[in-house]
Amino acid sequence: MEISLRNKVAVVTGAGPNIGGGIALALARYGARVACNDIDPTAARAAAARIERNDGTAIAIPGDVTDEDQVTGYLRTVIDTWGRIDILINNAALLGGRGVLDESTEFFTRAVQVAALGNFLNTKHVGRHMAERGIRGSIVAISSSNGWSGTAGVIAYAFHKGGVNNFVRAAAMDLAPYGIRVNSFTPTAPTPDN
Repeated sequence: MEISLRNKVAVVTGAGPNIGGGIALALARYGARVACNDIDPTAARAAAARIERNDGTAIAIPGDVTDEDQVTGYLRTVIDTWGRIDILINNAALLGGRGVLDESTEFFTRAVQVAALGNFLNTKHVGRHMAERGIRGSIVAISSSNGWSGTAGVIAYAFHKGGVNNFVRAAAMDLAPYGIRVNSFTPTAPTPDN
């Protein structure tokens, strides 16, 4: 089966090393132009450079997925550069952490904010862009086995990935009338590939 994403534009949040960077590279290999987001500008630029080294087309769009002004700013950069967004991969998340007895309030709060606001703000603004232009796009949230059955030692991660799963269900129903698909993908733990 021939798969082509030629003329499609994709945004990948958390596109630093590991899952996000791998997804960004795969989208480019299928022909998409890819905008690589990460809170770390160096990581965003490295993901875009990796795509370009592999004969793809990419730009870096650093920014904090929990800040609505930054989200709308980097999405505006994508639209100004390529005119549209067809694919959104909500991947940004904080890894690691501790169990319920040892986790800090600060880490728990930030981990939940990144997952919750990252998925919400990017889906809201990309979804609106797609709906207003009649783009029958695809939005994918990266989940985890911890979202389906939590594991000891990562209470914040288990909590926010469970929330991602229900967010996807609700957003899929909200956006279905516009022909926009919203799905999740549950990968296994990767080996760093940078």
